[in-house]
Amino acid sequence: MAGIFGTLYVANSGMRAMQESINTSANNIANSQTEGYSRKRVNLVTNAPQYYMGIGEISTGVRIDSVTRIRDEFLDRQVRAERGRFATYEAKNEILGKVETIFREPSETGLNKAMSEMWDAWQELSKTPENSTARTIVTEQARTFTDMLNHMATQLQETRGEVHSGIAKSTLDVNTLVEQIRTLDNQIINLTTDGILPNDLLDSRDLMLDKLSDLTNFKVVPQADGGISLTIGGEEMVKGKVQTMMSTVKSVEPQVDGGGNIIGYEVVLVPGGDERQNGVNLTISGSDLPAGLENLKAGDVVFHHPGDLEGTPDPDNFEKFVPTNGRLAGQQMLLTELDGYEAELDNLARSVAGLVNTVHQRSVDPTDPSGPYLADGIAFFVAGDGGTEINASSIRVNQVLLDDVSQINVGKYKGGADGDGSRALAIAQLRNVRMNVGTDKVEDIKDRFDPETMTVANDAGGDTTDNYFKNSVARLGVSAQQAIRMMDNQEALLNQMNERRESISGVSIDEEVSDLIKFQNGYAANARVMSTLVTMLDTLINIAR
Repeated sequence: MAGIFGTLYVANSGMRAMQESINTSANNIANSQTEGYSRKRVNLVTNAPQYYMGIGEISTGVRIDSVTRIRDEFLDRQVRAERGRFATYEAKNEILGKVETIFREPSETGLNKAMSEMWDAWQELSKTPENSTARTIVTEQARTFTDMLNHMATQLQETRGEVHSGIAKSTLDVNTLVEQIRTLDNQIINLTTDGILPNDLLDSRDLMLDKLSDLTNFKVVPQADGGISLTIGGEEMVKGKVQTMMSTVKSVEPQVDGGGNIIGYEVVLVPGGDERQNGVNLTISGSDLPAGLENLKAGDVVFHHPGDLEGTPDPDNFEKFVPTNGRLAGQQMLLTELDGYEAELDNLARSVAGLVNTVHQRSVDPTDPSGPYLADGIAFFVAGDGGTEINASSIRVNQVLLDDVSQINVGKYKGGADGDGSRALAIAQLRNVRMNVGTDKVEDIKDRFDPETMTVANDAGGDTTDNYFKNSVARLGVSAQQAIRMMDNQEALLNQMNERRESISGVSIDEEVSDLIKFQNGYAANARVMSTLVTMLDTLINIAR
């Protein structure tokens, strides 16, 4: 299109292009503080020219090819991976700080101090065995020790409950985010199919993926239709008509027959991780858990379809998910650590009780030192819950001894000479006995006990109960410090990567204002062209008159 009207069309196309560029810059500035917003850019291309024989190419102006967002997908993947690692150690740090508070070590009010004062009380009793006050101090110091063990065990169990609730909350958040991503993905596919580039929806989907990376690891593969394939633990979560969801395991109880053989399992699930809903029972027959549910325990997460919870759930439709990154991974790692700390407290309680009870109960007849043990010895520590197994939550000082301290076995022989505190001294010296605290049973302690010398032989390669507890505290301290150190390192790395991403996708006010000036000048220049063309037309019209 040659001539003045052709040039008017060129100027008009330039004004429209500059107007849209100004509008896009204004939108960037307006959303400069919007979470997840990516700056947009107007892509301009020249219109198809016209060709005239003997003249050549005549330009026809400019057109808007597209409005695209500035995004680096490779950097997005890196940021999400680092966000997941940061969330892993952040979750661990939150709970390990509470566990350190429970142990309160090293301090003058911790369990180690209480255990030391209990051994000291036995030492003092050996010096004045006939002194009822010294006997009372022994029972009270021992009760302080058991009360602290009970309290620590209770607090660890409460902490475990917090972690279980945290896992359920994280699972619920994963399901919610996946559903939001699925909805956004369908909208994006529909608009893309219609030839529309849905930039704002793409930003929203990327923001949801960023939040999902805080919770768990996943894999995203872009699709040709504009959608994505989102897989978690190998399970497709977005594509297709069949939806996959996640639920948490509240409890796994083995079912046994009269002979004590496992004949099945009763599993209680929290649907979708929503603790407001009633649990769903999953009954599994047989002594072995089915494939996909091996080593299932409370706090685990399982995949299934929504319809699998209806009626009588089929165990074959469920599969365990083991996260490797994100908050879920950190919370499940914490459950494993809490198992270790609880087991170590139980081991400590059983070992101390086994040592003291063995020496306190196992005596011989003074008239027949090589004969059998006397059967009338009183246990110093007992299981306070009425059971027979002593652990950190059940250990108590025998109420019989609390009511009558005179029944504490202090001398070598029951009813022996006054002033004999040799058995109390032998109990005090148990603090130095080396044993395998985690594996030695009461029977092992009894086998190494010499009733004549009232000593328990050391176990090669073993450790004292004091050192065993100190080692547990040291492991806790190392784990907590590692979580803090890794969290700080990940935070520094994540900040750097976020800055890189912001430098690419974020809105720079200075840059946008500079672009506004550039586009405004372009708009004004095109307007000047049109003004000039109007003057030319006016001249032509006046000449024609």
